[in-house]
Amino acid sequence: MKHPEIVLLGGCHVAGYLVGQENAFSSKLSELLHGTIVGQVARVRVIDLPEHLKLIEEKRPTHVVLQLGNHEFSASLHLMLRQLTRALGRVPAARKAGATPGKPASSSVSSSPGQLGQPLPTPSRFFRLRVLGLSVLTTLLWLFAKQYRRSIKALNACMKQHPDTAFIFLSPFPCRPAADNAVRGFGGWLLRHRVAALPNRYWLDSHQVLHPDRELFTDPWHLNAQAHTALAYCLAGILHSNAAYTRPPQP
Repeated sequence: MKHPEIVLLGGCHVAGYLVGQENAFSSKLSELLHGTIVGQVARVRVIDLPEHLKLIEEKRPTHVVLQLGNHEFSASLHLMLRQLTRALGRVPAARKAGATPGKPASSSVSSSPGQLGQPLPTPSRFFRLRVLGLSVLTTLLWLFAKQYRRSIKALNACMKQHPDTAFIFLSPFPCRPAADNAVRGFGGWLLRHRVAALPNRYWLDSHQVLHPDRELFTDPWHLNAQAHTALAYCLAGILHSNAAYTRPPQP
């Protein structure tokens, strides 16, 4: 069997933000698979995927891990408006950079995260309406905005062109702020249904592995080393079995 060669595309978690690269799920996964990371790009936005997919053509890896959507799926109306104006081509290129690492664009308007490890508050009617409204806007954006359709089309084409490469998708990660966590959960569902269900595509719903009321965060937005390790073991289990996988005990 070929020595595993892995390409990773995703957000700041790919680079182990706040926990260090050695504790990132990407590094842990390569250790578990006895493989090598041959390419890695962090802070990848969905609309930028076509240019980053060139790395797959160049490296021809055995595995591609994609951790997408943390930036796009947010309960921030400000971020949503930015995405809408960008999709309409009204944002200058110099202003298209993502949120500053460690300071998500949604942090200024999201619901209060509360104490880490404390129970989340019961959702209010306003909370549910807010999540519903943002979910509808997000769906319209992903279905009709040219940039998003182009990126998903390129991604599906890349998977078809490399049938011997395993493409493993991680859903947007859970976070402590309740509204953002709910939107990310919906975003995972949307992304999964936009990506072609090919034989070489695998999916891990991180919300089924990690829970926002557990001690799994370094801050309200970023996972700690324990959570990274749990993700790595789940990903390795999926790849080893190539089928449904029974997860280890929850951390």
